[in-house]
Amino acid sequence: MALCKNEYPFTVDNINAVTEQINELAKQGTIPTRKIVTIKMVQDFVKKENSLS
Repeated sequence: MALCKNEYPFTVDNINAVTEQINELAKQGTIPTRKIVTIKMVQDFVKKENSLS
């Protein structure tokens, strides 16, 4: 988030790698699946967080 807040380039690759692992576990029925994160999702979150402060 810090990179996004400071308007530096960033990726969500590491987040989504973990998400894929979680979703593999979810196929076993032990936990719920998670959504793949997009750059726009991070940007929207940062905008919302900034508007609350």
